[in-house]
Amino acid sequence: MMRYKLKILILMLFFLSANTSVCAGGCEIAVRQNSKFTVAVGFSQNAEIEGINMTTEFDTELLGSPEATLTGGILEENYSFMTNDDIEGEIRIAAYAADPVSGSGDVVFLSFDVAGKCLDGTTLSFKTLNLPSEGGFHVGDEFCKELEISVIYDSNRDNRLGMEDAIYALQCASGMFQCEEDAGIREALCALQAVSGKSDF
Repeated sequence: MMRYKLKILILMLFFLSANTSVCAGGCEIAVRQNSKFTVAVGFSQNAEIEGINMTTEFDTELLGSPEATLTGGILEENYSFMTNDDIEGEIRIAAYAADPVSGSGDVVFLSFDVAGKCLDGTTLSFKTLNLPSEGGFHVGDEFCKELEISVIYDSNRDNRLGMEDAIYALQCASGMFQCEEDAGIREALCALQAVSGKSDF
């Protein structure tokens, strides 16, 4: 029992004060403006998971309302979970268990509101990252230390920019019809850049 309490104390202190740096290595995703997106954090090599600890940094002008959960990941059962977002532009996360399990996969899911507009971009990164094995943001088949985020305008929600998005935005900007979402010249240019190949979206 004493060993268990000591382990919790060490993890909590680590959670509050750790500042271990991580090496860079990025992935890219596109997110819709005026939406919420979720990204997983995990690792691929099997290991015993006594606990995890991380601090994620984000741009508050483009991303807001940070949330974190273990639901849907390999730590969903039997792990205590703490988050702290008292520091602007950071969310700190820790999880630990009295009876650790072994495995690999996604451990935490981070969600943010997209406050930025089309053509905006930002980077989601770790200030600290302590996992049982090498890992990071899980995008496709990769685990990355940084996540490059591009904001797109996607009127038909097909997760890509196309000519139809540009036409819709121009119609909104011209007043041809009333649009529920913020759409105008900026969004039309954003879509046209993607169609022309002059954008990374």
